[in-house]
Amino acid sequence: MMVAIGSVQLIQFTLEAIFNKNIIQNNSSSVPLGISLLIVGVPIWIIHWRIIKNRININSYEELSIIRTVFIYTVLAISIAVLTSSIIGIFQVILGTKDSAWLQTATIIPYSIIWTYHWILSNPKELSSPSKNLVQRIYIYSSCIFGLIILSTGIGTLLYSILKSGYDVILNSPMLFENEETLWESTKEPIVSLTSGLLLWGSHWLLFGLKDTENRVKSLYLYLITIGGGIIPITIASISLLYGIFQFILQINPDNDVIPQLPGSISSITVGLILFTYHYYVIKNIKINGLPEVNSQNLLFVYVFSFIGVISSSVGISVLIQSILASIANSLGNTVFSDSETSLEIISLALSTIIVGGTIWGYCYKKIEYFTNLTSPESSSIRRIYLISILGIFTIIAVILGTSGLFLILRDIISNNVGINTLKSISIPISVLISYLIITPYHWLLYKKEPSYNKKSEHSKISSKKRKNVTILLPDNNQFFLGQLEEDLGYSIKSFRWKDVNSENIQLDLDSTTNIVESVNNMIGNEVLIIPENGGVRIYSYEN
Repeated sequence: MMVAIGSVQLIQFTLEAIFNKNIIQNNSSSVPLGISLLIVGVPIWIIHWRIIKNRININSYEELSIIRTVFIYTVLAISIAVLTSSIIGIFQVILGTKDSAWLQTATIIPYSIIWTYHWILSNPKELSSPSKNLVQRIYIYSSCIFGLIILSTGIGTLLYSILKSGYDVILNSPMLFENEETLWESTKEPIVSLTSGLLLWGSHWLLFGLKDTENRVKSLYLYLITIGGGIIPITIASISLLYGIFQFILQINPDNDVIPQLPGSISSITVGLILFTYHYYVIKNIKINGLPEVNSQNLLFVYVFSFIGVISSSVGISVLIQSILASIANSLGNTVFSDSETSLEIISLALSTIIVGGTIWGYCYKKIEYFTNLTSPESSSIRRIYLISILGIFTIIAVILGTSGLFLILRDIISNNVGINTLKSISIPISVLISYLIITPYHWLLYKKEPSYNKKSEHSKISSKKRKNVTILLPDNNQFFLGQLEEDLGYSIKSFRWKDVNSENIQLDLDSTTNIVESVNNMIGNEVLIIPENGGVRIYSYEN
């Protein structure tokens, strides 16, 4: 970093001296600072890097050291962050939203060299390990996520500016934005974000992520973007749009625009649809050994979509009932609502949430009914997670608020102060409990139909019959492998720490546990011994 900062200082001074001579005097300290950093930083880097190279020459497994791997990818992450910031600054100057970007321009060459050099170091041609692959994938997909955030912000803001201008034209409003900007001026920053985000995301996803083999980190990235960047924003934007429509129909704010949420909601829905459509397409084209008719991706997305619909509907029901109870309490107490618009806004929001959530859940209803008839272990496990999540979350919330409601009632009874204020204070617990009684019975009935509810499934019976006494000689730093192997087997195994020389250099592949489980189940003997080695494991069976 000292070398990089020193180089940036000298390059910045050179650029300013050539193209902007008026500010040389203000940067008189750049040259001595840059030279000082280079004089100190270059020897330190060379000496320590030579020490590292010598250790690698003595023991090639040092190249896969977790500390070395984390260091390299930390440097890569810092470099790509600096480069992205610099590209944003340069584009801002090009589009005229910023006066100068000498510092940003000066960082391009040094940090590009640093990134390229460390990327080459991160990809040894012959050696690899699960820990190295994990850190590499975390870097790649984290960069993709940040790139998509910048890209989505740019697309959304650009669409909003365009839609807002059209919206203002239709309503005969002046086409001005914040600080009286014109349409072109309001789109400059979004264009910068769009271009910069596209470069960051495209360089990591198209070149590395898309070509990567299927793994858990890639799956996590795809599902996170599809759900968190697609489904959830679409749902929230749809609720906001419908809320604006209700406000217009009920004439809650007649002085405001017709539907002020329209440009923002449409732009958010559009961005969400783009992210969802593309990443869902990628997920659909991942080859997995799923169900013969309905693969696991369809199962997961239907249940996630249904979960969002159930949560949205329950929130809307609770808000609507609470609003009704508050109105009843006010009418019984002869209290005139001081702000009827606020009451109508709450009802509009509740109805919007119920309609959107109910529509989502209704769309998923028939699919869930169909999935309920599937008996494969994969579909059953996903369905149980969905049902237990809904039942667990609603039960916990209902118990907490039910307890608080009971406390409020008992408090007023003891103090002989039961009245309208009691009804007002318990309106929220009552509304949540009613929502609980509406939502949970159906899902409880589905849960009761699960094979594991009353008896073990056939899959569990088969697994219990095949259970063996497995022992593994485990090298250090392979606890994640042991956990994954036990999870795939379905039971615990006995492990002994392997302490021979160089045994710590053996890194077991997490993706190999499925094949190991199959081999263990096919062994003739009931006692199984697993001995790791470079490139895999040896498996032996025996009898006592």
